[in-house]
Amino acid sequence: MATAEIERRTGARAIDRAIALLEVFYEVDGAISLSELATRLDLPPSTVHRVAQALLRGDLLAQDPETENYNLGAGLVNLGQVAAKRIGLSRAIDVLNELVAETQETAGIAVLRGQRAHMLARVETDSALRVHLATGPFVGLHCTAVGKLLLAYSADPAQMIDDLGPLKAYTPDTVTDPKKLLAEFAAIRGDGYAVNEGQMNVGVRALAVPVKGPGGETVAGLCIEAPAVRLGDDRIGDLITRMQLAAERISKVATFDGST
Repeated sequence: MATAEIERRTGARAIDRAIALLEVFYEVDGAISLSELATRLDLPPSTVHRVAQALLRGDLLAQDPETENYNLGAGLVNLGQVAAKRIGLSRAIDVLNELVAETQETAGIAVLRGQRAHMLARVETDSALRVHLATGPFVGLHCTAVGKLLLAYSADPAQMIDDLGPLKAYTPDTVTDPKKLLAEFAAIRGDGYAVNEGQMNVGVRALAVPVKGPGGETVAGLCIEAPAVRLGDDRIGDLITRMQLAAERISKVATFDGST
């Protein structure tokens, strides 16, 4: 193998490891030791140490001088602010705020990245009985309204389902049969929205509609989640209409596909 090819593969592997290390912090609350990082990444401590040192130099990690444990660095905050500004996330959140005020339900925006759905933003209702949407961590693809919507509008839903491997049943109602899911996806594309109940969390009902890009492709999903006792069939039509109007507004002020 040529030296240039070896260097290219080595460089790519180092980047993949750096990304994997940073993503560990989605799963932990606070600082983490080198040994725990190595365990979670299934890598030798010496390798993890090299990657961590590079991230420290870039201010993407921080290290406690006493415990030597690692945490996320301030540089990520700066990068996140730049990214949020460039994609128009604050303007999209303004639309979410209005939608929540109209519907009195929690709303969020998620995007599909690889085999994961990321909840980029969420606004919670003030109602005492409400659903809490996570921001940042990944959203279930096969068991949530917004996840199913993103899969339904992906380039190859069948391949996406196959790539996910065995599907976890989070509740007795979770659909794990690929054929049934593909049938649901066809219905979602036909209806233009997704409805999901109790497949991720018992007693929770959710709706999702697509946010379109300039070419008409789906670049994100707009969702509402609520206690099932409050989100009855009689509300779905009105909520979907409001969500579709909000999604159209979001598509005009924000971009989630890397375009500018």
